[in-house]
Amino acid sequence: MWQIIVGIFVFGAIAQNLMKEFDLSRLAISFCFSGLGFALYFTNVILINKYIKKNAPDFLDYNESSSGNQKWESTAGLGVVPKWVSLLGLMAISAIITAILPWIFAIFK
Repeated sequence: MWQIIVGIFVFGAIAQNLMKEFDLSRLAISFCFSGLGFALYFTNVILINKYIKKNAPDFLDYNESSSGNQKWESTAGLGVVPKWVSLLGLMAISAIITAILPWIFAIFK
């Protein structure tokens, strides 16, 4: 959770600098960070599937196991997927929140 919060602050600082340096509007920054967030998310999903297929091919099945979870979910915390791949997913969440948060603040202002 703390990685998401740190990511929001880092992306927020980057957004402020981009707005000042290149004279961009809030809408343009939101589109850029939304695109970055979705690109990071899809990269994360592709890399997770790649690493599970490489390191634990038996768990790539999407059918539910006896506990109601899909088989690939049982690989969590076992080191099958590198931590930097998981961090990409957390940064994707941070980028999307950074893109949406200014609009939420503007609505309730």
